[in-house]
Amino acid sequence: SSTLGRPLDLSTRQKPAKRAKSSVLAPVVVSVEQYRREHHIRSPSGDMSLWPDPLQTLTKLPFDERLVRKMRQSGFAAPSPIQAQSWPMVL
Repeated sequence: SSTLGRPLDLSTRQKPAKRAKSSVLAPVVVSVEQYRREHHIRSPSGDMSLWPDPLQTLTKLPFDERLVRKMRQSGFAAPSPIQAQSWPMVL
C-alpha cells in the first residue's frame, strides 16, 4: 500500500534528544597513534610521519575564541575525528 498522495502522520515520529549543555564531558586525550587507530585514520601510502597530529580537544584549536565558545555552547566537547585530523592539514 502506497502512501503517495496521503498526508504523513508525524504524531508517532520521535523527536531527537536535546543535548544537555551541562553534561558535556571533557574528551580523554590519548596518544596520536591510539587516536588514529581507534578512529581508523590512515594514509593512502601508509606513512603517517608527515601528517600533523590530530587536534583532539577544543582547547588547542587555531580558531578565534568566539567560535570555539559557540562550539562548546552548542554541546561539542571535541572535534569529530575527520575534523581533528584534517583541520591541522588545511590550516
